[in-house]
Amino acid sequence: MKVLFCALHFGYFRNFESVIAALAEQGHAVHLAADEADALGGQALVERLAARYPQRVTFGYAPPLDGQPWFRLARKLRMGADFIRYHDDAFTTFRKARLNLTNQVPRLVRRLTESGAGRSAAARRVIGRALRAAEASLPISDASCTFIETQDPDVVLFASVSVWRAPQFDHLRAARALGRRTGICVFSWDHLSSKAFLRIVPDRLFVWNDTQRREAVEWHQIPAERVVMTGAQCYDQWFDRQPARDRDAFCRAVGVSPDRPFLLYVCSVMTPDPRESQFVMRWIEAIRGSANPLLREAGILVRPHPERLAEWRGVDLERFGNVALYGRNPITPDAQDDYFDSLYHSHAVSGLVTSAFIEAAVVGRPVHTLLLPEFEIYQEGVQHFRYLVDVAGGVLNLSRTFTE
Repeated sequence: MKVLFCALHFGYFRNFESVIAALAEQGHAVHLAADEADALGGQALVERLAARYPQRVTFGYAPPLDGQPWFRLARKLRMGADFIRYHDDAFTTFRKARLNLTNQVPRLVRRLTESGAGRSAAARRVIGRALRAAEASLPISDASCTFIETQDPDVVLFASVSVWRAPQFDHLRAARALGRRTGICVFSWDHLSSKAFLRIVPDRLFVWNDTQRREAVEWHQIPAERVVMTGAQCYDQWFDRQPARDRDAFCRAVGVSPDRPFLLYVCSVMTPDPRESQFVMRWIEAIRGSANPLLREAGILVRPHPERLAEWRGVDLERFGNVALYGRNPITPDAQDDYFDSLYHSHAVSGLVTSAFIEAAVVGRPVHTLLLPEFEIYQEGVQHFRYLVDVAGGVLNLSRTFTE
């Protein structure tokens, strides 16, 4: 079988590496296609997979659609329709999703939504239907059709339909117009609750669990019979993994004392303002001021988010003593070893809102977060954070003050 697997950039395939490897080992051919380049190690990932399976895995770029005169309009119509939908009663608590779109939607859509008429659910439905109808009337991309016909796949999979700027929906429209079987693969924990709505029904939607299945059916109107639960394959690698180094060697390598327990702080990509680095400094100061000597003298390892390294330039952590800033995007084998070892050897894990909470829980470490008003929109203002608190008893230990 020939599989064409499309994503916004090659970095997305890190969450499907085991799936791609399994397909190749079963004898299937997989072509990995990206819409744009990334700076997070995705190129090295696909090169590694292609070298490992030279007869089975290939990679390249999908045709750009930015030069198509209708593509910019298509994106604006999608964002406008989703902005309207995120004002429905079912999504009133999803403040972050609305905030993401506020400055990107057409001004007319924003004005209509904020006007007296726009506060009516009936009026919003009319506006939303008009936007979706306008989008559906746009042409199917000739470039996408030619690309898919050239690849001649039996199945076309998509990993980035949740990203408004990506041409993934246009590739999906083309695949369906050509009669190809299609599947959408959910990339992460928040991609059905805080991103673009699935406006096109694929042959199959692959989700992690029953929570995502419920989101797909209730919020995205995907027929239940087309939703397949696979488990969260991106986390399989952490369950039975063993550390690459003993604790002493790891601590010395990253720069914290091996003689004391250390806390691991995992940074997020979701908190641009206020800067998380500023919060981390306050957090460390509170720990160093603790009345508990074990906590006060504990090591602290801070893992910056790979997409937010710039905000750590010039930040001085040395003055706190026994604190280190260390970590890379876990996309290469040695970086994955670093990441797992940091979780495994830590005493506890803390952060604001990040999927690393799930990985820490998989490894069996207690996970803590501090709820502060300035970060409310990124924590309790997003649905997927609430799952970590509510589903099956949750995994998070919550507090609302530094002292607590």
